[in-house]
Amino acid sequence: NDVNLTSTELEYGQSELELTSFSTIDSEIIKTQRVAEAPIQYECRFLDTLSYGEDLGGGQIITGEVGKVHVRSDLYDNGRINENIYKPVGRGAGLDWIKCTDKFQLERLMKAQIQK
Repeated sequence: NDVNLTSTELEYGQSELELTSFSTIDSEIIKTQRVAEAPIQYECRFLDTLSYGEDLGGGQIITGEVGKVHVRSDLYDNGRINENIYKPVGRGAGLDWIKCTDKFQLERLMKAQIQK
């Protein structure tokens, strides 16, 4: 599938998108283009990189500041993303992918809630 093809290791400067049927569209506040077929798209500015080495188990964490979010209109419901329509998946370790289908809620133990 196209999403998995984007994990292909390529030489520096080559685009994984060229291996897929995905198309791109211009962003509004950054130079980098977005994947048109993505149901949710973030326009981010680079902030920092934390490196944990090149050895097995090492890696990097790259952080950014979200400047703009694009959400497909059918997913947006009353100011929130309707996860029952979106049905997100996640990439796990190795060959694993995770379906986010079993949602539950727990009351946060803090004085002020970020989300209501």
